[in-house]
Amino acid sequence: MCTRYLFLIIIYLTFFSAYKGVADPYTIYEKEDFSPASDDPWKGHPIKTLSPAFKKQLYEANKTDYLNEDEFDESINMNTQMSAEKHKIKKMGNFIFRTTLRIGSGEEGSVYLAQHIPSGVYAAIKMTTFYGEAENDPEYLALKNLERLYGCYVENTLMSLCMPLVTGRSVVPYQSPYASQERIKTLLGVTLTEEKEITYDNWDLNVHLMQTYLDEFEYCSCKGACSDGAPQNILLTEDSQIVFVDQKACRPTPPEARKMHESLCFFHYFLGLTPFRKKEGKRFELREDIKFPPPVREFNKIVVNAMNALEPIYTLAQIKETFSKFKIDMESYFLGLSHSQIQLGSDSTPSISSSSCSSSS
Repeated sequence: MCTRYLFLIIIYLTFFSAYKGVADPYTIYEKEDFSPASDDPWKGHPIKTLSPAFKKQLYEANKTDYLNEDEFDESINMNTQMSAEKHKIKKMGNFIFRTTLRIGSGEEGSVYLAQHIPSGVYAAIKMTTFYGEAENDPEYLALKNLERLYGCYVENTLMSLCMPLVTGRSVVPYQSPYASQERIKTLLGVTLTEEKEITYDNWDLNVHLMQTYLDEFEYCSCKGACSDGAPQNILLTEDSQIVFVDQKACRPTPPEARKMHESLCFFHYFLGLTPFRKKEGKRFELREDIKFPPPVREFNKIVVNAMNALEPIYTLAQIKETFSKFKIDMESYFLGLSHSQIQLGSDSTPSISSSSCSSSS
């Protein structure tokens, strides 16, 4: 009898000590400092206070789970005591989140608003199914390469990726095929006159959006993160920065080698109405029914040629050079002068951010 009890005690102690020997069996990675990398063009994180616009957007997406806005506002602070059954908090490492505060969902999983317990920093936590080793997951590696991974946690076949919160919207509303002229004017300050001419109310905004797209593309390419190019995965933050999400790990590529023709077409979203349409098959042609400013039309030709692969595939370095000239030509256009009549010194030339690939090329 004593031998039997002794055997049970040994089994219990062995199981208990093995369980206690792992401080957190689900933690794969946790970042101590949430500050963005020094060469990361997106500086809008970490976030400790949610904007009214983002809270309204989040409430509209989850209002069926709340009695009213007051209850929703109370739930934003994860440490608030609420109904344990209706608004149960889940914990992953040092992060907590509510399943009733869902930011979005897709084929790969759902994304929820999360909060870091010690600091109160808000984050987005994506819960997705994975197979194999979590450390080899393409999205995990991409976020880690970008230094935009706050934490990674695994439970059975469920992986939770905690990342910086992006408060904004996708660029889908900027796509002229899906947006009215009124929406394009509101979002981009682009007007189509009765004479079918395109005018720009705030060109600085349009060129800024194109520049921040280039900066994000370059940073991600150099760090070994590739986007699938889907518009819903290209986000515009509340402070007007472009951020790519749902990326996968890839080989880091310097600007002189990175092929960009697949993504070049996204530039036209920020120029207003789409300058081209499908001709036959996958070929495109410039629209003749809309009068773009001459520099925009010339830039659109480059876009169409790249999309039709009529020209050599453009590299990021070539695109930056083309874009720099395009900005100068537009400045000349707005001054009502030809480019040849303007003597621009080197200090007046619109700057292009220096390559963030210097350490990896």
